[in-house]
Amino acid sequence: MAEARDLLYGLGQMAWRGALFASVLLLLASCSPPAHRAFYYWKTARAPSPEEIQIADRLGVDRLYVRMFDVEADGTASPGLPRPTGLSSRQVVPVIYIVNDALAKAGFQPAAAAASLFDRAEQWPSWKELQLDCDWTPGTRAAYFALLDALRSRLHAQGRLLSATIRLHQVKYRGDTGVPPVDRGMLMAYNLLPPADAGARSSILDTEQLASYLASVKAYPLPLDAALPMFSWVAQWEGSRLLGLIDDAEAPAQLEGPGFARIGPGRFQALARGSLRGRSVEKGDVLVVDDPGPAAVQEAAVMLRAALKAETRSVALYDLDSQTVKRFTGGYDAQIEAVFGALGALGARRHRRGAARRLRPRPVGGRSRVRRQ
Repeated sequence: MAEARDLLYGLGQMAWRGALFASVLLLLASCSPPAHRAFYYWKTARAPSPEEIQIADRLGVDRLYVRMFDVEADGTASPGLPRPTGLSSRQVVPVIYIVNDALAKAGFQPAAAAASLFDRAEQWPSWKELQLDCDWTPGTRAAYFALLDALRSRLHAQGRLLSATIRLHQVKYRGDTGVPPVDRGMLMAYNLLPPADAGARSSILDTEQLASYLASVKAYPLPLDAALPMFSWVAQWEGSRLLGLIDDAEAPAQLEGPGFARIGPGRFQALARGSLRGRSVEKGDVLVVDDPGPAAVQEAAVMLRAALKAETRSVALYDLDSQTVKRFTGGYDAQIEAVFGALGALGARRHRRGAARRLRPRPVGGRSRVRRQ
């Protein structure tokens, strides 16, 4: 009888919290301008799976930022993703990632590069906006901005828009980094700390660190969309040396199995030589799980709502991967609904009822090199 009473009490508490959550979500949404719900899709080996398209449909996502291909450090373009199918019901924004070193390459010609990028983007018809993703520096600013200028001229001639990703440090120190000549910016509100400096804090999303940047956001002279993380990663250490980041949603679960021992909260040690999600691991390596989780992302969304100008924007979550979504939500869409709701992304009418329905930085190559984007 006592167990039954406890169960009923627990169910009552869950129902009360759900009702409270729905009320708060609707209040937040009513205070913000309407916004587009969006995901990034960052794989180039395959198009979104039927399950991933169903996730986007269920959440009322009307925009996908899809990685088309990369421009590598030597200036060559990667094979990239063939034109994805099954996405006609929503707006697709092709994204081209440019390694910063490519801009510093001797002989880089912005006009020729713009023509090449434009011609390749034309292989994906029916898009209205093209986005470039590059963590440019003061040293590559001139080359990058010349590329953007040339590309925007081509796009405007066809009535299309050009956007670019903007890191928070590029907002805060815009006197050095400049403001890119584009129509819109996508504020990337994650990857705020180097893993070596994070300690017990999340290098992906630390709200204290985020707050230190946000004072500069409202004065930024570009319309800004906003991107927030859903992903986690595992930092691999050999003593005090960071070996790399294992960006795989299933890696933390594998650490709970044979071959690894827990040595602290979110910290594991390899007991023998082996592998973790395809990456080699040596005995004694320390693996640290960095997973900011939905509470931090929801808090960041509220902080961004207060810092950004009141305007219609896209709110994009990174990224649309079925395993990443399952890990982030724990099976409840409400975790994502809260992020969208805080920034005014109401989505489809069926998502305005308040019901809580169930439901990447790239892989690091080599043991000694960390590649973050």
